[in-house]
Amino acid sequence: MHFVEAKGILSSHNGMNLYRGCTHGCIYCDSRSTCYQFTHAFEDIEVKQNAPELLEKALGTEKAQGVISKLTASLQVRPFEFVRKTDPAQLLNFIQDEHPQTI
Repeated sequence: MHFVEAKGILSSHNGMNLYRGCTHGCIYCDSRSTCYQFTHAFEDIEVKQNAPELLEKALGTEKAQGVISKLTASLQVRPFEFVRKTDPAQLLNFIQDEHPQTI
């Protein structure tokens, strides 16, 4: 993982990219395409260290803080709540078949 100072954070459709890259290594992943102009190994995650400042500049302080709090709220409260609601057989199937999952 490495950190960069980014020029922007919002796409033209207000999508937000806080980082670039992935450690899953799926061979079928479109994100590995050269059209995305990666200048580093895809598995080396590039984190935009100035993301909060860029978001504040784009949206204003109050709205940016609201977005950040919504993004982090579920992680702070119960990050593994979904596992309790998941069928154990389905979860085991995903893990055994080596489908990349973020838990």
